[in-house]
Amino acid sequence: MALIKRGKTWHTHFFVDGQRFRQSLETSDWRKAQAKEKELITQAIEGKLNSSRPSFAKLPFDDAAAEYFDGRKLELGKSSQSKERQLLVKPREFFRKKPLSKITPEDVIRFREWRSQTRVGPAIINMEVGVIRRMLKRAKRWHLVGGDLRPSTRYRAACKADARHRSVHIELAETTQVERAVQPVYGAIAASTGISSISAAESAPAIAAPLSVPPSTCSVPTISP
Repeated sequence: MALIKRGKTWHTHFFVDGQRFRQSLETSDWRKAQAKEKELITQAIEGKLNSSRPSFAKLPFDDAAAEYFDGRKLELGKSSQSKERQLLVKPREFFRKKPLSKITPEDVIRFREWRSQTRVGPAIINMEVGVIRRMLKRAKRWHLVGGDLRPSTRYRAACKADARHRSVHIELAETTQVERAVQPVYGAIAASTGISSISAAESAPAIAAPLSVPPSTCSVPTISP
């Protein structure tokens, strides 16, 4: 949000939901300019004020990404800005000059498969698709695109592999913790009876400590209208 004086007249420049608004406030009085700016911002939030730019949906993806990021800079901290900028790199490279209004579900699927060929993790692809989703939602196009998207075979396979990995980890952790828990019992019995070894089946059940299971690495894009 900014007030700019051009000649004797104040102008406003602000963003709402990533949309840029520029307008003359038609006054040379600073206090009146502030009040008028607040009124315009309220109108923009309520959807009663048209953006000063051409329809966002008609912009080429590269230009739309630049405008989208300009708006996001006012909402994000520096570290989040860097992350958001990085997430836009590959979508901009892929879609280039294609208008947002021309992007189809097949285009998003092709982008996802194109990214998967570079062996980037599903979590990164998910976040990049998330940026595309936010841009298309702003362009009021996501409801036409998102409903036809489904997780690809690669994502489902990643989930299955992750589930198997976690299952094996739990079994190994349980076995190791039980063995560690009964070791003192083995030693006490061996000392009192002279028996050098006792099997786990012959000993009293032991309670294992809580398992430390690695978090799931599977990240499937959540497609919502």
